Parts: sequence; C-alpha cells; structure tokens
Amino acid sequence: MSFLDIDNRRAIVERRAVADRLASLRAGKKLEKAAAEVLCEALEAGRAEVIRRLEREPGNGRAAARATAFLHEQIVRLAYDFVCERLLRQQVEGLALIGLGGTGRGEMAPFSDLDLMFLTAKAPSAEQERTAEAVLHLLWDLKLKLGHSVRSTSELIALARRDMTIRTAFLEARWLWGDEKLFDATMRRFRKEIVSGSAAEFVAAKLTERDQRHVKMGDSRYVVEPNVKDGKAAFGTSTRSTGSANMCTASSGRRTWSERACSAPPSSAASTGRSASSGRCAATSTCWPGGRRSG
Repeated sequence: MSFLDIDNRRAIVERRAVADRLASLRAGKKLEKAAAEVLCEALEAGRAEVIRRLEREPGNGRAAARATAFLHEQIVRLAYDFVCERLLRQQVEGLALIGLGGTGRGEMAPFSDLDLMFLTAKAPSAEQERTAEAVLHLLWDLKLKLGHSVRSTSELIALARRDMTIRTAFLEARWLWGDEKLFDATMRRFRKEIVSGSAAEFVAAKLTERDQRHVKMGDSRYVVEPNVKDGKAAFGTSTRSTGSANMCTASSGRRTWSERACSAPPSSAASTGRSASSGRCAATSTCWPGGRRSG
C-alpha cells in the first residue's frame, strides 16, 4: 500500500525533521520523556492538520482516514527507530511491525485505536521482546490506545487456523516497518495454509457474527442513538463485508478487494465505494465537538 495519493504529506508530518530532533536529544535519565514530548508534538500537529483538511472538505472522509493512517505509521516508525538507535543501541534482526484492522487497511478515524503486531520468524528472543516493550511504552506515553501482540509466524498460523478473529485481522495486515521480507513470507504462508479454500467457512462465520452483533445493538436501523460502528447498517458492517470480499478473492489466489482498491485511482469506484461514506462518518464523529477524543 502506498500513501502517495495524500496531498502534501510533509504538512502532516515530516519524518526526517522529527528524526533529526530525536537524534539531537541529550542522553540521560530524561531521554525517553524528551522523546515522548517530541513525538507527541508531531502527533498533535499532524492531527490538527488532518482536522483542518476535513473542515475544508467535510465530504472527503476517506482522505482524512488515509491521512490519519499515514500520520500514525510515521509515528510508529520514528518510535521504533528511536528505540533501536538511542535506547537499545542496536538494530534488532528478524522483527517486523505489522498494522492490523484500520491500521492495516490504511484508513483510521482520528483518535482511533492503533492495532500493532510484532512479528518474529521464530519464538521471540529476549532482545526482540525488549524492543517491542520499549516501543509500546513510548507509544503509550503519547496517550495512544494500542491493541498489540507479539507473535512468531508459526504461532500466528496456528492461532489463525482456530480463531476467526485473528484470521480476519491478519487478512488485511500491512507491513509498517522492520523486516519486510519476514512479513511477505508470513503472508504467503497464511494465504496458502489458512485462506486457500476457506472462503465459505469464513463468510458463514462473519454472517453469524453480524447477526449476533445486530441483536445486541437492538436489531434495528431506526434507534434514537444509533451505534454508527456496530449497529445495523453501520459502517462496521460494511468494513466486515469488505473482509469477506477479501477472503473470497484471496482464497482464489487473486489480490484481495482491498489491495485492488488501494492501488486504484482515488476517484475510482473501486477505491471510494465503502470508504466514501464510512470514512466520512467515522472521521466526522470523532472530530466533532463532543465526539470521542481518545481511545
């Protein structure tokens, strides 16, 4: 996935300038605190820029969602590099940072959760676990709400085989930073061993999950205070429908629906179908006065 379609990315965050500030910080007991302050400043400035763009174009929710995902990706990369270069003072081999959920799809509402997986080829070493822990602590210092896990490739495959939630999450996983070849190899194994031939089972499980969720939310489109994520006809249902489409296309050996949509021109029907409405709804609901500001 590429964020090249985002206008003036450096106005959102200029990673090289932030990296230079982090590199210039004085070593000592307050190093981590100072780094968190630099990253927090970059994060807040980026969020403000995304909100300004949404206010100028309130109908372009997809652009806001893409810009927010780009911002968080850059923050994650900066945090990882800082941990390796300044805290651990060594490059960690065989570790990849993977985005899941909206982070993986490259579409995040402002202030939404950041879903990360630290992927290793074998059982995580002590060095890899220390790296993951240090990155997570730095991101927590930015008041980000994180979903996180540390998995080896074999562990991930075993869990995805029996847990539909994990299978769904990794279906739209995206490499963020670290060992890209490890991620590519894991994705190939995932598609061969888990995705291939399992589309019917996956879709049936997702339909059952949808029905249970709708019953819990009142099973009606017409409620006074609708749940715009998990209620009936909500954008969460649309997102999960995309997951089913991805499974069907990937199980036949083709690129997933999301992969084709992300490589399509921003104005095309393939790239705007779901995200035109759901992106606008998600972005506006979290930026509007009184909307969710964290978590």
